[in-house]
Amino acid sequence: MKIHRSFIFLGALLLIAAVSAVADEGQAEKVYYAIEQDGTICGYAEVTISEINIDGREVIQLDDVIKLKISAMGAPVESNLHFVYHIDPLTGKFFYHTSDIEQGTLKMGATFKIENDTAFITSEPDAGVEKIALPAQVVLENPITCISKCE
Repeated sequence: MKIHRSFIFLGALLLIAAVSAVADEGQAEKVYYAIEQDGTICGYAEVTISEINIDGREVIQLDDVIKLKISAMGAPVESNLHFVYHIDPLTGKFFYHTSDIEQGTLKMGATFKIENDTAFITSEPDAGVEKIALPAQVVLENPITCISKCE
């Protein structure tokens, strides 16, 4: 898969989209990118960056939907991934994240909520909540800044 160059390109697009979304308050910015394996496009991602209001607080929402169709050991494999981040526009850190993954009959997901120095993680299908104390040096970068730093 051509991931290295694709992520650099994606990072640049996401950064531009984030700046545009912040500049054009209330307007969502959508970016599409292709996923390639051995020279063949096998999927795509749709990334939507928008400003939303949560309890009177303006935040950036990153909504990433990824669809893949590949062949593994001669059998077709279809994957659907959905990631949502709520990002503090002042710090660039995320404070809420959901991951939902479907691959064939396998379905799993998780929700991360960050409150002060504690992460609350709920995983599916377990649905139990795990509380984790976060050390002061933990970095909660959002995908926009993480991807743009790739070489």
